[in-house]
Amino acid sequence: MTQVDVRQQRPTSLPAVERLSRPGRADEPLALLYLDLDDFKTVNDTHGHAAGDRLLESVAERMRGLLREGDVPARLGGDEFVVLAAGCTAEEAPGFGRRLIETIGAPYDLGSGTSARIGVSIGIAMAREHGREAADLLRAADAALYQAKFDGGSRCRAASGDDLARLRRLGSRSAPEPTRRSAAA
Repeated sequence: MTQVDVRQQRPTSLPAVERLSRPGRADEPLALLYLDLDDFKTVNDTHGHAAGDRLLESVAERMRGLLREGDVPARLGGDEFVVLAAGCTAEEAPGFGRRLIETIGAPYDLGSGTSARIGVSIGIAMAREHGREAADLLRAADAALYQAKFDGGSRCRAASGDDLARLRRLGSRSAPEPTRRSAAA
């Protein structure tokens, strides 16, 4: 997984996941927000990949405007991003998610008088509550994101006990985890 710092559009020197294991961070609240753009494929299919690339750059720019000192954003690939929000509590994370949804969901100028509108679905996992390892947090946030997409998209959802139980059941059966795209279709 190549991590890209959306603040500068280049690889980061400190992967976001390393923040989880750094000394002195055990008591710091930490939220992982997993973002997946809604209807991005439509922009690519309708307006072309160059327009899709411009839209992704605009999304990154809008995200930069909402980040606080210490937040670490990354583009996972395609239209998926994560934000590791340092000092963000379980009470604050949904509000941050809603601000991201509102900001990213505003219309985009694609050039040549063309505009597009997309949404974003967000899953939230909290360090310590949903896991201590980066992979556990990503899985929990992904499960919450899956549910946000299933509920109609352009939503923010925190990982719940039900989401985590569903993940455990899937893992114990060695069944592949369902993809968000097929369930949301």
